[in-house]
Amino acid sequence: MGHRRAKRLVGELSDLQHHECFYCGDRLTGRREVDHFLAWSRWPNDAIENLVLADRCNGHKSNHLAATEHLLRWRTRLAAAATDLRTIAATTDWLTDPDRTHALVHTTYTHMVAGTPLWLRGTEFELASGPTLA
Repeated sequence: MGHRRAKRLVGELSDLQHHECFYCGDRLTGRREVDHFLAWSRWPNDAIENLVLADRCNGHKSNHLAATEHLLRWRTRLAAAATDLRTIAATTDWLTDPDRTHALVHTTYTHMVAGTPLWLRGTEFELASGPTLA
């Protein structure tokens, strides 16, 4: 994605998320990072629909799959903020591909095996009980 290029998204994503970290909900005051909800190392996808703004949580999540509560929040945002995400993509000249992004997340979570660690917060993980609908 490129750090310099991603900087264009910080203000827009911050506004969309009401200046809160996507994962923990804390106010974004210091370090703000654009994170791939579904890690780039799993599926290279820079579409705006796969990007969220995070604080220190980004470093903790790393390339792990996000826990169910984060998946539900992401899915809700994908539906509720579809127009806003398209607008952000248009004003920042960013890729938008909601269908592909949803398909990648859906495929990943529906093929997950029981016991897969899902990042919850900090160093906490929950174990997947098996495939989850995304």
